[in-house]
Amino acid sequence: MRDYQDFCEMHGGSTSDPDFLNKWLIKEEEHERLLEKHKVSAKELEQFVQYVGISQEGSFTELKHVNNYISENGLWEKFPDIRSLNDHGDYTNIPGILP
Repeated sequence: MRDYQDFCEMHGGSTSDPDFLNKWLIKEEEHERLLEKHKVSAKELEQFVQYVGISQEGSFTELKHVNNYISENGLWEKFPDIRSLNDHGDYTNIPGILP
């Protein structure tokens, strides 16, 4: 997934390290900084971590693949605070997460 790869590179990690995101988030000050910087709740951040975990476990290369997997497996209830219907400018309702 290019977005995750960019994220890892921005923060000195690698997509080949399956524990990078967890190690990055475990740092308490980093966790608090993220909550404040991105104006998200702890629940939203936890759901985002779960979302990224699905992406990593499935080796998905695009967000739409993660979203399709979540839809096909009825997992959207795990993401009540970050899920949304996106239209990508096409005026359609595509399941996804908030930007």
